[in-house]
Amino acid sequence: MIEVLSKHYDKLDDDAKKKVLIHELLHIPKNFSGALVPHHVNGRRISILTNQLFKEYKKATGK
Repeated sequence: MIEVLSKHYDKLDDDAKKKVLIHELLHIPKNFSGALVPHHVNGRRISILTNQLFKEYKKATGK
């Protein structure tokens, strides 16, 4: 389950909402163990990966 705080999430524009969802999905480990992946793992940052995936999403959807 992914949770967001509506008092913050609802006022974001559509692109920012999509980035938040991508970011939160990246916290889920590959084995779905119920644990959470931290923001910094093996020299990778979730924020950088979020931006890369969002750019790929925009390119794929043509938006």
